[in-house]
This record gives sequence, structure tokens and C-alpha cells, in this order.
Amino acid sequence: MMKKRVVALTTAAVMALSMTACGGGGGADKTASGDKEGGLSGEITVWSWDVALAHLEEWAEKFQEENPDVTFNFEEMGVDQVYQKMTTCLQSGIGLPDIVSIEGEQMAKFGEKFPGKFEDFTDMINPDDYFPIKISECTVDGKIIAYPWDFGPCGMFYRSDLFEEAGIKAEDIVTWDDFIEAGKVLKEQGFHFDLAFTSVLKRAENTLDYILKEMGEENIEIKRSWKLNERHYGALQGLNKDETKEKYGAEQVLLWRRSTNVRPPELEETDPRYPGNDPKYKDLAKDELPKTENLIDTIKRVVEYWNSDIKPELEKGKNVIIAAHGNSLRGLIKYLDNMSDEDVIKLELQTGNPICYELDDNLKPIRHYYLKK
Repeated sequence: MMKKRVVALTTAAVMALSMTACGGGGGADKTASGDKEGGLSGEITVWSWDVALAHLEEWAEKFQEENPDVTFNFEEMGVDQVYQKMTTCLQSGIGLPDIVSIEGEQMAKFGEKFPGKFEDFTDMINPDDYFPIKISECTVDGKIIAYPWDFGPCGMFYRSDLFEEAGIKAEDIVTWDDFIEAGKVLKEQGFHFDLAFTSVLKRAENTLDYILKEMGEENIEIKRSWKLNERHYGALQGLNKDETKEKYGAEQVLLWRRSTNVRPPELEETDPRYPGNDPKYKDLAKDELPKTENLIDTIKRVVEYWNSDIKPELEKGKNVIIAAHGNSLRGLIKYLDNMSDEDVIKLELQTGNPICYELDDNLKPIRHYYLKK
């Protein structure tokens, strides 16, 4: 039996891959390998979730254009399920995938607990091409053991009057260095963020931590709410995408995922994936916990939180920063820009590129733009 090592890529998650064969009943004993002519053939097994998996599927198609003898087996599952299965498989050495998404802050923990199990990218990655925090998350014992590949999207709201008073032109901020420098100017002149808002999910919390650290604002108050969480996909949460399509039909699954008003099947309260079984939600009433959501449900709770918690702080003159997720940010943008249901479905948010909104005295948008052009 050959020893299998996992390769890791980092996103707001990280990603792990292994390119050597593994026996003993795992699904990856047909891992892609080179043939006599130097081409690749075989099967690559991928574990990931939601949006990350969708992007990997796109990349796989491009990869297969040059390597037609390689097939991919994509398994969609929830974040916690990925970690549970990875731990079990790493302990036994059986059933490891070839590629797996792992959140940045979790990568070092896996690398330290299971040394030698992850591919070494040190000679393949130029650290200068990535944010330092992403490289540090992927480095264990001086080796880069994961491949950083994205940040979760976040939105940025700021006081345009304070920028004007400090002599900062928002349109001049086109790079992260510009953004950090603007933060330093605000700090030097006594301006700062008073408050931060984020979800209770690690991806958004990590994105917020990075921004605040770079701006020297690590000590501001942070308010976390499940109402800024990513959309809840009900009984589809964490399921293998291919199995789900086979059970319900590809057309029905697409309808659940892309429509604004159709909900996937509900989770049973006895299901381990039900939020009521997670300690993070122990203080919430049962009727507050979603068993499934469509996009409109997600938008409704985000707007409720905007009006109940975020807007009053802005009206007090406080400077706030918000870090959330793709669908929760879509909900807030739909509300602020008065978008139609049809338009919000088409709305694509750039990963890791903050959206800046300039608001007037009534908190209505003056204009918005991405920080990095």
C-alpha cells in the first residue's frame, strides 16, 4: 500500500490535495498518474462545499481540456463533515481524497496533527504572490503545505464625510496598500472604525480579522449575528452534489440553488446538521432557527438585522465595517440598491475584493464600487 499525502489549497478556506495512490477501500485508489508519454490519466476525488466546489468544477473542466484521460469525482459536503471525514481518514490512512477544501485557520492544525500527510508546495509557490496571512496559514515547520486560492467576499461601508475631512479620495484607493494607507491616515487624524459586524461562521470572521489587523483596528467591538450567515440549504446542506442530483434530478437541484423563492427540503430537528444542535445557536428560540431557506428568506433576515442593529449605529455617527457571505451580502446589496429578484440572482460578487458604498445622510447609496479595479 502506498502512503497517501494530501495537497492543500487555502480559501477563506484552504484546500488539500494528494496525488499518490492509497489502497485499503478508499475512493481514491485510482488517483491520476502520469503515463509513459508524460500525460495524466485516472480519477481525482475532490471534497468541498458550496461556492468553492462550483469553482473547482469549472477549473476541472479546463484541466480536462488538456488532460482528457483524467476524470473528477466531486463530493459536496458541509464544512464540519469535511473535517470529521478528514480526521478519520488521516488517522486510518484510508479513503483520503485527492483535493479537499480546508479553511485557512484550520490548515495549520491539520498539518501539525498529521505531519507528512500533506503535499509540500514550498518550491512551487512564490509567497510574494499572496497575502502574507494566507501563506502563514498554509505554513507548518517552514513548509508550505497548502495552496491559497481565495478570500470570502466582504462589503465595506464607510463615512464619506470623514474621508473628505481627512483629505482622502475614495476613488484613489485601488490596491490593498492604498487601503491600508488610507486607514493609517484616518488613524493619524483620529478617525477609526467604532464597530464591526460579521456572521458566526469562521470564513467571515477570518476575513474581518485580516482587514482589522492591517488597519490597526483589532481592538474594536465586533458584533456577531447568525442573521449575517450564508444561506441555509436545508436537507441539501453538506450532501454530495452528484448523489443529490441523482435523488432529486439535476433540474430540481438547480431550481433550489438558483431561484429566489423555492426552498430545498427541510432538515429534521434530529438531524446533526440542524442549527439547534450546534452550541453556537443555543441562545436562539426554536422558531428563529432555519430548517431550510430560499434566497428571499436569507435577504429578509439580513435586512431585519440591518434595520435593527446596523442602521441605528450608523445613525449615531459611528463608523462600521461589515464582513459577511455571498448570499447575505447579496441580500444587503439588493436592499440598498433596490434591485429586482431577477437582477440579484445574476449578481456576482468578487471574492476578496471589498465593495465600498458611499451613503448620504439618509443612509441611501450615493455610489458604490469595488476597492480593487
